[in-house]
Amino acid sequence: MINIAKKAKKIITDSGGLQKEAFLLNVPSVVILRNTCWIETLDGNCNVLAKPNGEDIIDKLYNTKIDYSKYKVKHYGDGTASNKIVEIISNQR
Repeated sequence: MINIAKKAKKIITDSGGLQKEAFLLNVPSVVILRNTCWIETLDGNCNVLAKPNGEDIIDKLYNTKIDYSKYKVKHYGDGTASNKIVEIISNQR
């Protein structure tokens, strides 16, 4: 599923898990939910919420403008946490 999501241009889902995966994979998604606990994924319209009706889903799919400058925000760090931890532990000796 991750491989399919990674290759998608956009994802339509009602899954909170897939919503989060799409965000982490930098794939925009239309999420058919009234609210989400993953509010950070809404930054820059990376993911947008749609009402559970065809008209709103299609509107969001085709008319949402994505602000890619906000899409790349690193909410979960920069990938260097393990290096920082090793440095802190090494300095404790």
